Amino acid sequence: MSYTVKISDPKDLINSGTEDKLSNAAIYVIELISTYVHWEGVMDVEVAIADHASLPDGYGDPDGLLP
Repeated sequence: MSYTVKISDPKDLINSGTEDKLSNAAIYVIELISTYVHWEGVMDVEVAIADHASLPDGYGDPDGLLP
């Protein structure tokens, strides 16, 4: 099983240290999922970093907390 991880931060909102931590967290989750799910080909994972103004409607207050 193969995968790619991309951290997308077009507005440069996070520093490289945070980007590395997010990448490591994504890899951890992918490897955990791979113990239960098998896929063929390459799974592409993208972590998109955005400011609160980019939240879609229905997400409530942009306080950084998930609903």
